[in-house]
Amino acid sequence: MRWVGLAGGLVASLAAMSSVVLPWVRGGERSIPGVDAGERLESYVSDAILPVVQFYLVPAFAWSLVALLLATTVGVRAPWARFVAAAVALLPTALLGLGIVTAADPGPQAEAYEVRSQWICAAVIAVLLLLLLAAVVALLRRVYWIYHWFVVMFLVGLGALHLVAIGLLAATLHSDVQVTGFAWLTGVGYILAGVFAAIGTRGAAALAEEDRCQP
Repeated sequence: MRWVGLAGGLVASLAAMSSVVLPWVRGGERSIPGVDAGERLESYVSDAILPVVQFYLVPAFAWSLVALLLATTVGVRAPWARFVAAAVALLPTALLGLGIVTAADPGPQAEAYEVRSQWICAAVIAVLLLLLLAAVVALLRRVYWIYHWFVVMFLVGLGALHLVAIGLLAATLHSDVQVTGFAWLTGVGYILAGVFAAIGTRGAAALAEEDRCQP
């Protein structure tokens, strides 16, 4: 079960990352891939882009990279492997830290509501960063279940955030522009990665229990 969870999580997260470079919004001859959606969609919505949509869409590719890196650490149990997993998990930590710096700097031309939204985004990313660091510390101290279930909840939560953001975006787009199926596929990929991570986590826990029961 552990290897099934790891392999399934990797495939699902890779599919989610791949779909980020595919068209998420299309209308006539216009086609906008997910990686550019946050910066090119303002002229295609009936009002300002909602903060939750912008929070997710602007760093959409970075979110997919974080998900892929965390999916590679599912089910880690061996003493040496936990150090490798911790090192891999610190890469998303660096990405989230960069996200804080970016979100906290709205630019000199930003409106008051934009500054407020950016600071809220920076605060949310800071909380995620602290939770991830705490999970890595738990992994290094061999409290595996905390780290593994953090990864599961992060992937499922990211998938839910994606689907909510795309749903809100679809409701505000101009009538001649539509969200494509690829946009929804990314969220499904994250959720599937989370499900496989849960399978891998349960499998690793079962193996650990068998080892403890052996004389």
